[in-house]
Amino acid sequence: MPHPSPLPSQLRDAPFSVSDGRAHGLSPQRLRNRDLRRPYRGVRVHAVCDDSFDARCRAYCTIERPGQFFSHLTAARLWGVPLARWDPGEPLHVATMAPARASRVSRVCGHQFQDAHVRVLEQGGLPVTDPASTWIHLASSLRHVDLVAAADYLVATPHFHADRDGRPFTTIEHLAQRLSGYHGKGRGQALRALERVRTGVASPQETRLRLALVDHGLPEPVTDVEIREGSFHAWLDLYYPALRLVVEYDGEQHRTDDEQYEKDVHRLDTLRAMGLEVVRVGKVALAGRGTIAVNRVESRMRARGWIPGSEA
Repeated sequence: MPHPSPLPSQLRDAPFSVSDGRAHGLSPQRLRNRDLRRPYRGVRVHAVCDDSFDARCRAYCTIERPGQFFSHLTAARLWGVPLARWDPGEPLHVATMAPARASRVSRVCGHQFQDAHVRVLEQGGLPVTDPASTWIHLASSLRHVDLVAAADYLVATPHFHADRDGRPFTTIEHLAQRLSGYHGKGRGQALRALERVRTGVASPQETRLRLALVDHGLPEPVTDVEIREGSFHAWLDLYYPALRLVVEYDGEQHRTDDEQYEKDVHRLDTLRAMGLEVVRVGKVALAGRGTIAVNRVESRMRARGWIPGSEA
């Protein structure tokens, strides 16, 4: 079988529309060749090119109509919201404002908005719904804990330069204001989740740990507490001030990164020398409803004098 003719240089490394391919001299037969993927009708991508989530979004942009933008789960991923890992079979969510018709392209979930409060912004060079609207649109499809974690992410201000990505993208106050004028699908779920959103939360695992503690009847810990003593400076994930008890999620990077591990050891030793006790919770303990993690924390709370029903 003869090799297909080389693609023009402009089309080798990025998705292109069939109309662009024809404009560059590609025949219908060349556009049907097996070395070209077809992520969406009317789009071609060279088989050696990236097939990531971002690449799929940019592939669709080659055929998007004026006024279309990404929304719902797709917009959330583009904002970096922590969600389940992307599946190549997941449809893109593409929206438009009424009276324009919703997209009917295969493997695309089209939406038509009549909400005048939806704003279209740019994230990574792509048109997306604003963070507050994006979060509200997730409310009817995410579990409660995941919806809280999504908002925790959007309102967080990362402490470390390496983690700064433009956040906070919104505020708790703006989410509340946006919801006050929203009466569409998912409003009830969003209102319930908003009550539990906190600033300064570093990860979705931290959100899940905090909610697990409260849902099992323990007092809610304070989030994002700054500790300074001399040259020592640290941020505590979850903290019970009256008990001087710190609760933290122990991610795998703390064990696989030698430099980070040594920093953590020094940090924990210093906190303990200051009279604070630290309970670290990992993935296994937080699995399911987090019962193992809750029992571990409650045991240490009782050992430090906590009486059920009292503050901590």
